[in-house]
Amino acid sequence: VMGSMLGSALLALPLYQRIIARLERKRALLVGIAVWLAGLALLFLLEKGDQVVWLVLSMLLIGVGVSSAFVVPWSALPEVIDVDKIINGRAQEGVFSGVMTFLRKISTTVALLLLSTALDLTGYLPPDVENSVAQPELTLRAIHLLITLVPGALLLLGLVFTRRYPIDKEGYALIRKRLELPSGTELPPGEQAGLQNLLKRVY
Repeated sequence: VMGSMLGSALLALPLYQRIIARLERKRALLVGIAVWLAGLALLFLLEKGDQVVWLVLSMLLIGVGVSSAFVVPWSALPEVIDVDKIINGRAQEGVFSGVMTFLRKISTTVALLLLSTALDLTGYLPPDVENSVAQPELTLRAIHLLITLVPGALLLLGLVFTRRYPIDKEGYALIRKRLELPSGTELPPGEQAGLQNLLKRVY
């Protein structure tokens, strides 16, 4: 089952690259979040006795959604770095990359801490090597909620922030054009106004 999720995540990587190339990063991430939410919704509705095919389908959808989280944020990082370069006048690639890596690691640590705490509070029983252990009903419900509703709520929050991401293909083209100009040179008035409007939305 886990293999289906990892496999679909791997196969979906070229899909998001094509969406980014043809459209923009924001739309690629919105598609990924929508598919991810669909997979979580299906997983939430599953009950004991349902056919395994539905579980596999939910994992496939989740994998396709997860794939966007591996591609889009890192591909958007150069855009953010370039915007900061225009505003502050210096390149800070190392700072932004470090913050991205730190946030990724800290979020994983917090998620594991919350998961282990929730399992302890609901009476989770460690597995026995010789005999299978039946988990309490409260533990099973907690696990069900932790892998469906909690990530679903976080994805909805991410959906809100993603929709507000201001940099599109046209805007980034202006950013790159401005950075390629000699120092002290400005864009034509119309393009300069568009760039200033974009920078206001960013900050």
